[in-house]
Amino acid sequence: MIEMTKIVRTISSLVYPLTIIFGAFMIMHGHLTPGGGFQGGAIIASGIALVIVAYGSEASKDFFSSEKLAKYTGIGSMGFAVIGVIAIALGYAFLHNYLLGTQLFGYVPDGINQGFINSAGIEPPIEIMVGIAVSCGLGLIIYMFSQLGEVEE
Repeated sequence: MIEMTKIVRTISSLVYPLTIIFGAFMIMHGHLTPGGGFQGGAIIASGIALVIVAYGSEASKDFFSSEKLAKYTGIGSMGFAVIGVIAIALGYAFLHNYLLGTQLFGYVPDGINQGFINSAGIEPPIEIMVGIAVSCGLGLIIYMFSQLGEVEE
């Protein structure tokens, strides 16, 4: 894959951190606003695609190797499963919200959701694990497609 022009590389180096920040925002506020782990993970994966397209797959190997992306996809998937299995071990159904109302992460006022990050029990950790799995899984797919042979013009 050929490297893009300097303009494309400069703009992508400015936009890439913004996509990571916006994706992380979507993941962290998934239980409060529309969005969540899948949407935030897809946004982060689009940032990965932006870097791969702008700099080429060979130059982006240092940041997005297939081994790293596969490892973090597994970590996100396993974290999601572990959160659900903990609920089973506590005697609840899979992914039962066993942290809701425990005040483990601080006091949350009763009543209508005030928009507190820690107001949802296990939902934020689930969203984080899904975001990690989706961003790295989609990033891995994009990276593997970029490793295919070039098309002769």
